[in-house]
Amino acid sequence: MGRQFLRGKVVSILDDQRLIVNLGLEQGVALGDRFVVYEEGGEIPDPTTQQSLGKLELVKTQLEAVHVQEKMSLLMPILKQTTTQSTVLSATLAQTYSTTPAADIYRDRLPVKKDQVSGLSLLNSLIQIGDLVRSVKPMES
Repeated sequence: MGRQFLRGKVVSILDDQRLIVNLGLEQGVALGDRFVVYEEGGEIPDPTTQQSLGKLELVKTQLEAVHVQEKMSLLMPILKQTTTQSTVLSATLAQTYSTTPAADIYRDRLPVKKDQVSGLSLLNSLIQIGDLVRSVKPMES
């Protein structure tokens, strides 16, 4: 047939790092698959033909599947890595024990709708139940 994005919705917000979406194993989701949460913007016309190219996806965040069930998946922000600045003494000690710079791995906080968070409250809330979700890479259909 062809390649298509998996499309679903945010169905639950567990906290500021974990969302549940209505896409799972039955739809072809695998552990580690990446998704975007987005809202649709206005129609974008082709400047030459004036025909619609579709609605612009206004991406709120990018997530990855960390747990997949038959009909739903748990998504979290993609891990990020930062290198830490070190003093001369700590840099010397680090070189003694390691050939790579020290790094921290962390996940961003999600901008979620505060009154829909079931565990924690946040100051800046943008992601909400019902938001659109789609896979970053198209899947075979």
